[in-house]
Amino acid sequence: MRPFEAREYAPAQAGPAPSSSLQGVLTSPGRKFALINGVAVPVGRELQNGTLVELTESSAVLQKNGQREVLRMYPHIEKKPIRRAPAGPEQTER
Repeated sequence: MRPFEAREYAPAQAGPAPSSSLQGVLTSPGRKFALINGVAVPVGRELQNGTLVELTESSAVLQKNGQREVLRMYPHIEKKPIRRAPAGPEQTER
């Protein structure tokens, strides 16, 4: 992390709000937190005009303006069901 006085520092420019990014999930027996844009947010708490309503090991759901926004820890990875190869004759003769 660069110090605040770094020469490349440029003040934030006005524009659309950046999209939310899920960076981690923290759980314990009594509490669940999502790490969103560097902020630990407990389930039920407001963040960026939305409320964290659901949390799994790899996703968080924000309720915003009556719509649900799903944040994924690995947004470019899609789970697919396993396709098993057909059993060969050596596996079925037992």
